[in-house]
Amino acid sequence: MLIAQLSDPHVGASSAGKPHGLSPQDTLARAVAALLALHRRPDLVVVSGDLVESGTPVEYAQLRTLLAPLPMPTYLMTGNHDERSALRAAFPEHGYLGRDGDFVQYGLDAGDWRLLMLDSLEPGRPSGHLCARRLAWLGDELERAAQRPVVVFVHHSPLVTGAAHIDRSRLVDGEALAAVLRRHRRVERVICGHVHRAMHAAWHDTIVTTCPSVFYQFVVDLRVDSRFAPAGEAPGYQLHHLHDGRLLSYTMGLD
Repeated sequence: MLIAQLSDPHVGASSAGKPHGLSPQDTLARAVAALLALHRRPDLVVVSGDLVESGTPVEYAQLRTLLAPLPMPTYLMTGNHDERSALRAAFPEHGYLGRDGDFVQYGLDAGDWRLLMLDSLEPGRPSGHLCARRLAWLGDELERAAQRPVVVFVHHSPLVTGAAHIDRSRLVDGEALAAVLRRHRRVERVICGHVHRAMHAAWHDTIVTTCPSVFYQFVVDLRVDSRFAPAGEAPGYQLHHLHDGRLLSYTMGLD
């Protein structure tokens, strides 16, 4: 089973000040073309939040057009730039997105594995939040997964990185999430977006992986007063290969 992860496309965002000078529409179109050109095409694609810049219907219509060439199942997640109702309206056939008033949380099978998608969007805040109801859903899903290996996807990373500009907008309920995961020893990986960089770290009883942005990357700045700044690096995405009970992740750059 091969999963492609595209993250933080920010469709509709301005390209001003971005080192590569391309619009998010251009970079997402290039990423889609790259997936279609792989020797082995992914079995499914996960787009892990910050799908668009401002949560408007026009931006989601653009996103729909850009993703349309993908022939494999494509699953969408929410990030802090997203708007749930507009997302559902733009993709009415994506029943897993749920109904208005619900969080966009769902599970799906990937061969012998179970993938669980969390909704960390808290409208009006750049940081992520998982309330008691969202965490209870996760606990119930992990119980049902029994002995199957599980991957949890969530837009916001729970890691404390030492980069102040990243840590200010991390998942603020990281310890509450860890408490749920500790009760279920089959979570092989927590996979995130949001930080516009590839990172990997042991975290409690699992591993956290973050995906680069398919639009642009953030500078690594470990000063205590660091600020968000774009880096002069290529956009990227990740491939997650589920094979023989193991998960191997590749970080891919766009030419």
